Amino acid sequence: MIGGADEVGMGPLSGPLAVAVTIIDVKIPGVRDSKQLTEGTRFMLEGMIKDKAKFVHVAHRTSKDIDARGLEVCWAECQRECYQKAKAFDPDVEVWADWAPYADSGKLQKYLKGIKFKKEGDDTIYEIAAASILAKTWRDRQMIRLHQKYPMYDWEKNKGYGTEAHWRAIRKHGMSPHHRAAAMKAKRKFDKRGGKPPKEAESFDRKKAEQIMNEVRHFVGQPWMGEWENGFLDSIFGRLDAGAELSPRQMYFLLKTARKVKRQALRRGGGNERSGDS
Repeated sequence: MIGGADEVGMGPLSGPLAVAVTIIDVKIPGVRDSKQLTEGTRFMLEGMIKDKAKFVHVAHRTSKDIDARGLEVCWAECQRECYQKAKAFDPDVEVWADWAPYADSGKLQKYLKGIKFKKEGDDTIYEIAAASILAKTWRDRQMIRLHQKYPMYDWEKNKGYGTEAHWRAIRKHGMSPHHRAAAMKAKRKFDKRGGKPPKEAESFDRKKAEQIMNEVRHFVGQPWMGEWENGFLDSIFGRLDAGAELSPRQMYFLLKTARKVKRQALRRGGGNERSGDS
């Protein structure tokens, strides 16, 4: 029997990080990576998955947890919690999770022992896809609930990601208790970078931006990447995921940073599959 796990909330400026795990042996039509589904479809499928699943659990960490212990440790803690809960339900279950760069971090292996990782697992393993929907809908509900208390940040729509409207609200109202200080630090470093966008960035469209992000997204969080590169790519991916458009200056730094990351990755080699046992 297989259990699937996936996370959401690695790149937002605010709100929790969530990892869901599910054990389900009934194929539900339409279940796929949550990023390929509309919000309405995700919520519809969530109910069906919960109804058919043998086991479901969602682990989460708050923005305060993330600032206190770091995003990678919180991610690993959530993965461990999901693994232990699934194994307590069925000791024979094999837990597979969607691969993320943190899975290759040596200092996190104490949390990840026993978990198997699959690159693009949310596209290829049904149970991981189901978990991605559960994690996304759980987190979206939290952001919608927080929106009632902090409507100025428009979390009901942007879910905590760095859209332009969200940044404007932060500049006007300051940070809330649910914003991540680490994400704010990455943004401030980005604002200090100079440079006039080249002509190629002016004709750069959203489709090209998404293509580049798909090429480098799995490198975000790698220990060999710099703090600024990690923070910037996390922020840009969050903006694209939230449907925001990028300015020419952002396009320029996306091009520049992605090229640098790809050169670094070629020198070190990328990751495909990894088990926490190895």
